[in-house]
Formats: sequence, C-alpha cells, structure tokens
Amino acid sequence: MKMNYTKTKEMILGPLARQPLQPLSAGSGSDCVLIERVYRFKLLGINISHDTNWQAHIDAISHKAASRLHFLRIPEKVWS
Repeated sequence: MKMNYTKTKEMILGPLARQPLQPLSAGSGSDCVLIERVYRFKLLGINISHDTNWQAHIDAISHKAASRLHFLRIPEKVWS
C-alpha cells in the first residue's frame, strides 16, 4: 500500500504542541514532500483541536443548529 502524502495531515497533541517543531517531511532527496500541520480537523463528525479543547466542536454544532432552526422562525406566509 502506498501512502498519499498530499492528503496526509499532522496534528500534535499535548505539551509538545506548545513548542515550535520542524515540519514533518516524507520521502528523501528530490522527492521530499512536506506534510501539512493542522491545528483543528473533523474526524468522524467530531471537531478535534490541538489543545484538546471542546470549544471548536461546540461552536460548530451551535452554528449548525442555529442555521437549521432559522427556518422554523420564518413566518408561514413566506413559504406559501
């Protein structure tokens, strides 16, 4: 199996996340590819952030609920 390095992402959790680290690279020589470092991503419907804080997930769920509830507040005349 070959890894697709262009779709691979890196996230560092815990105390090491506070320190600036060198970028992770794959391959060697002229084929070297830098792997993107992310600080937040969505995995199986849960937003995970590098500082293991739930605020990013709560914000995303709140935004989704508010946008869907907006249609319940619209008067019925608009839909007719």
